[in-house]
Amino acid sequence: MRPTVAPSPDLVGKCLREISPDLIFKSSGVIVFACGDGRYDHERETFLREVIPTKKERWCIHRLFRHGGFLQLHPDSPTNRAFNDSASALAELRFALEEGFGGEEGNVLAMVHAPCGKALEAGLANPCEVVTWAKKARGYVLDQLKGVPINLKLVVWFNYENPNYPDGLVKFYEIIA
Repeated sequence: MRPTVAPSPDLVGKCLREISPDLIFKSSGVIVFACGDGRYDHERETFLREVIPTKKERWCIHRLFRHGGFLQLHPDSPTNRAFNDSASALAELRFALEEGFGGEEGNVLAMVHAPCGKALEAGLANPCEVVTWAKKARGYVLDQLKGVPINLKLVVWFNYENPNYPDGLVKFYEIIA
């Protein structure tokens, strides 16, 4: 069984905050770049449906799933030690944005989680380390996509399986700072 560790209280507030209503995506689509871990599919999809507008006639959730998800976008990420697929992951994201899958605003929702098998394999057992690498990946992606003629609204969310919640409920946060 994987270890279940909740983020420390100092992490919430310093690097994480509750998802606010202003983060609701208002255009016609969002690209979700996440880990392919199926254990969180139900919670992720339910949560996405709560934060996307349902009044639009056409709404697209374009999914890019990989083991380790968004953590793999940074070329120096520990999740890339065995096989560095950062360039391919970034090319997939750029293609999805250029094709308009992120809607008019170029919405990208990057989701990382703990516990994550790929992160644990890479030695990232502490949720703080996962958050740190997600922040590095966000900075890297923003830097690499500078000058590309596309809109970009990149939001990074972190979710964890909290042992204090009934039935293993998953809690979502936005990664800040």
